[in-house]
Amino acid sequence: TVGRWRDHRAAFRDAPLGQVVETLDRYHPGGVVLADPSLADLPVSAAFRFEQMEVALQAMAVGHDLTVRRDADGGLVIDRAGSGER
Repeated sequence: TVGRWRDHRAAFRDAPLGQVVETLDRYHPGGVVLADPSLADLPVSAAFRFEQMEVALQAMAVGHDLTVRRDADGGLVIDRAGSGER
């Protein structure tokens, strides 16, 4: 909701991961991307403050057998666990 964004909070319930990433990409200085586009339809639920975005994504990733890593530019890359860097 608009109020959540004003309070620097994000909340998603059963939202497609692609939509979550697209939204968060605007708020993370280095960006947020999916390494594997086939993950875009994965439903996720999360609520967190923007300054806790990386920690929240890490927690979400564990529950879905995903990984979150930083790229060379400081962006966050979400990928399948065990797939290695691309």
